[in-house]
Amino acid sequence: SRTWPPNGRHGRRGRSQPCGRRRTAKHREPENIHIAQANIFQLPFREETFDVIFSIGVLHHTPNPKAAFDNLPKLLRAEGKIPIWLYNGYDAFRWRFSDLYRRFTPRLPKRMLHSLAYAAIPLYYVYKIPGVGLFLRWILPVSNHPKPRWRVLDTFDWYSPQYQWKHSYEEVFPWFEAHGLKDIRVLSVPVSVQGTKR
Repeated sequence: SRTWPPNGRHGRRGRSQPCGRRRTAKHREPENIHIAQANIFQLPFREETFDVIFSIGVLHHTPNPKAAFDNLPKLLRAEGKIPIWLYNGYDAFRWRFSDLYRRFTPRLPKRMLHSLAYAAIPLYYVYKIPGVGLFLRWILPVSNHPKPRWRVLDTFDWYSPQYQWKHSYEEVFPWFEAHGLKDIRVLSVPVSVQGTKR
């Protein structure tokens, strides 16, 4: 999850979590951003600390996404916003083969899996072949990102985590309602939802 604003306007400082120390050492922190790594189930922040908390692709990789989300709204100030994005569960047929492969891939040595993820680079072009490309994309799903490096990253991110949950709007809206969040709305990419603390 990441929290904002990074520019420190309004006298507030932003935080980004999780992010490893190695990256922090490599890229010096600007004065108004503090990078922290923490367990989402035991966050080290005071209540009503942030104006915005957003989570892109994090909650669905936790043992219990709803319980992880439940730790976030209390950290919002009044009028604070919380947008999240989760893998969508509406197309189970689409995930059929990747779910099968994921029974094994999280247990592979990470270096081996990372090497296998490089298959996404040439497959991007194979998948553009009419007819056969669509079939291959279904039985061997990898990232279709236009940038090769991102294809490798996204493919590795898909197959490596121990947990990978998929969700629906019908499931996620009550998470927001349970915390009294208002102005709950759907964002552009499924399943993305935003709420505001009143």
